[in-house]
Amino acid sequence: MGSGFVGARRILCEGDDIVGALNDVFDKQPGDPKYDEAMKAIDAFTLPINTGNPKHLLGAYMAAGVQVTSWPHWEDYLVSLAAGDADNIKKIARARREGLAASKKMKTKRHPPGGDHTVHKTNKPDGSIEIDSPFTPDSLCP
Repeated sequence: MGSGFVGARRILCEGDDIVGALNDVFDKQPGDPKYDEAMKAIDAFTLPINTGNPKHLLGAYMAAGVQVTSWPHWEDYLVSLAAGDADNIKKIARARREGLAASKKMKTKRHPPGGDHTVHKTNKPDGSIEIDSPFTPDSLCP
């Protein structure tokens, strides 16, 4: 029974479902229907680049076809990223817009916050982009 809770916490709190939803759209090549749909929403990422507003990033993800409703605390998570540093939202939006504009794959991953509640963007040797965000804060987890 305890392992069920740990498994549920991992899915809900470590963001496996969200990372999966993001990678299902963005960790693809042009020609994939989901990636091509996201490319049509490229301009939606301009607003969060300018504002750093988590709601604007959430709207851009919805426009790009990411299933943002799969995790009820996703907006709260994005708000926590912005509270730590408003540039976190801008970094994510900029990386998504840059990747779509250049038809690059974008892989999402997570790192333990451990004092680093910051988003990291890396241009990988294979030409893809990696967006590495911190795990969800415990305050958002059941």
